[in-house]
Formats: sequence, structure tokens, C-alpha cells
Amino acid sequence: MTLLLTLGVVWYLFQDIVINAVSARPCKNPISYSLVAFDERFGISRDYFINALKEAESIWEKPIEKDLFVYQENSNRNSLQENIEKRQNTIKEEERKMIIEGRLNEMKSQYKI
Repeated sequence: MTLLLTLGVVWYLFQDIVINAVSARPCKNPISYSLVAFDERFGISRDYFINALKEAESIWEKPIEKDLFVYQENSNRNSLQENIEKRQNTIKEEERKMIIEGRLNEMKSQYKI
């Protein structure tokens, strides 16, 4: 179960990078990633999570016999934290747009515009 969840998280966070990398030069160089911070309040250790990520990597890598992802400790490139923050900012922006559009629609209906 954890493996599937981890695989889903990896895909969600890196799908844009993977799609761009594959379309430009399929599997030429592995995508490096790192963890900037890790919160153990979720009930798993950092080592356990990294091992689950590596296990999820192997699901993608074994069929084509190539390294697609490489975990690099303390790497600044493609950190999971940066990708999570980008996704959160995108979600916040979309929510803000929906709120503004909702208010605009309310005003239009109120004033029959």
C-alpha cells in the first residue's frame, strides 16, 4: 500500500518533468531528486520513505532496464519540496480564481448584468 502511495506521489510531483524529459530525449539521462525536509510526524522514518521511493523507481526502471530517477542526498535540483510548493501554489492560484469568478457571478446575478 505504501509503495503504491509513494509511486502515485512521485508521479504526481514529477509528471511534468518526466513528460518533458521523455519527449525531448527519451531516457537519455536519469532525473535526479532529493528531499529538502522530512516530517516524521506522518509515522514513517526518512530512511523508510527514501527506500519506498527507490522501490517505486524500480517499477518504472526494470521494464526498460534503464535508470530513470536517481536520489541524490542534498541535491538542489528537482527537490520534492520545491515540486510540492509549486503544486500548492498552483492550487492556491486556481482556488483564488474560482473565488473571484464566483463573486463576479454572484454580482452579475444580483445586478442582473
